[in-house]
Amino acid sequence: MEKSLRALAACVCLLVLAPLSLRAQPPVRESAAFEQYLKKPKGEFAKLVCLLNYYRTGDFTVRFDGFDYTPSFAFPHAKAWLFTHYNKENAAQWVRKHCYLSPFERKVIYVKFPGYDYEVARDMILRDLAELEQAIAETRSHR
Repeated sequence: MEKSLRALAACVCLLVLAPLSLRAQPPVRESAAFEQYLKKPKGEFAKLVCLLNYYRTGDFTVRFDGFDYTPSFAFPHAKAWLFTHYNKENAAQWVRKHCYLSPFERKVIYVKFPGYDYEVARDMILRDLAELEQAIAETRSHR
């Protein structure tokens, strides 16, 4: 049971992104998660926490070791995984390292939006991370 919960946590935490046109939720820059990010200390870890919060209520499923989970179910486990496995890495490097294969069965982690095919979770997360970093840069340039 503990292995399953850890695996689930890794999956969602590292979730990670479908094309922007597939999302039922607003772009990262327009999300409540981004507004929270702007009010807290900045850094690579904060970017990952922002994305985790962004995905929390997403309308997609995460396929992890052959089982499908909702982001809201996986969120507490993913949060625990992030908090226990982050070690001052660059956010993109951390996603590449932790968001591609499950730590136990070593299966690729996927996400699926309603009406679309499965996509590698890591790819989704890296796209959203790039969008987040662009929004951060634009916010800084407007100040």
